Amino acid sequence: MIAILTVALTLTSACGSVEAQESVAEEAGAADSLPQAPEVTTGLARLEHAGTSIEVPAGWDGRLLFLEPDGASALLQVANFELGEQDGFGPPPELPPGEEDPIKAMSGADVLITLAATSFGEAEVGPVSIGASDLLPPGPKIPRGHALAERSFCLQERCFDLTVDFASSPPDPAVIEDVNTVLSTLRVGPSDASPVETTTTAQAEESTRWIEYRSDDYRFSVRYPSDWYRADEPLTPNLLDPKEILSLGTYQLRPGGDRCSHFPVRALEDLGPTDAFISIQERDDPPAGRYPPRPRPFELPADPPSSEAGRFCVTDAPRFEDWVPFSDGERAFYLIVTLGLEVSEETRRETAEILESIRFDS
Repeated sequence: MIAILTVALTLTSACGSVEAQESVAEEAGAADSLPQAPEVTTGLARLEHAGTSIEVPAGWDGRLLFLEPDGASALLQVANFELGEQDGFGPPPELPPGEEDPIKAMSGADVLITLAATSFGEAEVGPVSIGASDLLPPGPKIPRGHALAERSFCLQERCFDLTVDFASSPPDPAVIEDVNTVLSTLRVGPSDASPVETTTTAQAEESTRWIEYRSDDYRFSVRYPSDWYRADEPLTPNLLDPKEILSLGTYQLRPGGDRCSHFPVRALEDLGPTDAFISIQERDDPPAGRYPPRPRPFELPADPPSSEAGRFCVTDAPRFEDWVPFSDGERAFYLIVTLGLEVSEETRRETAEILESIRFDS
């Protein structure tokens, strides 16, 4: 593709292919804030912003898809095929008749790497890479015939979500090797811009130690702050299917209740205006197709109880609440997430990081 390419990028980002960066800066609606068009020569291209950069090898393509008009948030994409042009901030352009989106047309040895800034991940030592353990089990979120690898990691106290979409399953080991070669060029240094305010795991642990918990019985792992409480017995003792596998809160959690065996009634009755609560229940034999893929990320509730179950079961505690069915691989779950009406931004952030930290075994 192109050789030495320096693009102002906020890792979360990409607009237009490498060749289209000049039109990106002119058409994004915030030209003074968006990355300036790079000087292009021959050889390898490097996407760079705020101290974070990655190389785009010769014959590959790269782009920044801006998620906000000022360019502060974006997706960084690198592919071994030509990516479609998408200029500025907004939806992709309509394709001419008979022309197909190159990502939807991926086949054979095609691969797409996507990086996005996030607020949580495991500390990475040495070059970033992917392996067989990062491949997701078959599921509705994976395009037919594709393989998908996902992981979250932190470098230099800055965290990223990584997704690698392979056009064949299982992926060719040679293609995985190519991907890891590209990922090995990822560099993260001090930011020379004003990045979006995020809190990494390392920063959070400076004030609050985070606990890593794993359940071999229920085959999952989670991280949560040490000043949160984890229920060591089911809060829904009469619930058989789904079964409660995890409950966490910012306060001590009482099991049981006078009504609704599927809802942690007493625990939610005790929830205060600044508290947060999370509970996950798993179905034993879920009906096929009834549970949508796990959201990435989970959205925190912003309105008083949105679930009918919550309003009926615990009526006297004003709160933000969602009851969310979802699937992860071939497993199916319900998530109950509840926040007090005066919950702090720190507690909301912790709640979001806990949810993103949960990993279910296949």
